Amino acid sequence: MSTLLLLILALENITVPAPQRSAKDILSDYQKTIGDESSWKHHKTAIIKRELTIKAMHFTGSETLRVTKGGKLISESMLPGIGAGRMGTNGKVGWSEDPINGLRILKGEEAEELALAAAWNPEWRLLSLYKSATVVPPPDEAKGAAWECIEFAKSAGKPTTVCFDAVTHLRVLEKSVKYTPGGEMPYVSRYADWRKVDNVLVWHQEELIVGPITMEAKIVELTFDKPIPAKDFELPKGKKK
Repeated sequence: MSTLLLLILALENITVPAPQRSAKDILSDYQKTIGDESSWKHHKTAIIKRELTIKAMHFTGSETLRVTKGGKLISESMLPGIGAGRMGTNGKVGWSEDPINGLRILKGEEAEELALAAAWNPEWRLLSLYKSATVVPPPDEAKGAAWECIEFAKSAGKPTTVCFDAVTHLRVLEKSVKYTPGGEMPYVSRYADWRKVDNVLVWHQEELIVGPITMEAKIVELTFDKPIPAKDFELPKGKKK
């Protein structure tokens, strides 16, 4: 057999990897999969109620998230043994209140995290919400699964990596760091149980792993356009840290 023929046969057996797709293309497929933003554009407020379960401790609590089109948000949660906590922003000042740290005005990384959480219809605006978006290899959590991952850089703090299933194009994982008065806390969120709400697919189950704690959050109610008093988002009166 000639050397040329052997070379041709060898080349035929070489698997050429698919070209890496851009962050814009990955997000475009994701947005097309979950639905057209126009289905939600007419809404002005959203109220999301979730059931929270800390798996190892068998604690079950609740969270109510209220957010407006103008970038205002308030989250109120209750967990047995931990107590009530809340966090909010009026679009200008972000704050947090809990039994351990009291009432605080949020600054730096914490303030930016809250502003991102308060963004209206964020899944269609990820490229504009973050400083930059770079395609990166899947993290160890992928375990060989076909994921496409994007690292989003922020103005303050460490970047956030978001991964999408290469076949379904749905969001499967988010990985980053949460900032707290006690320091940085790495976390991993996994998303599942996608259901249509007003013609848009929404994940109804999130598993959040922070250090040794694994918490599961399930949406039990999602309501649009109920009036929310503006005062609810304002910094509460009291001694602030």
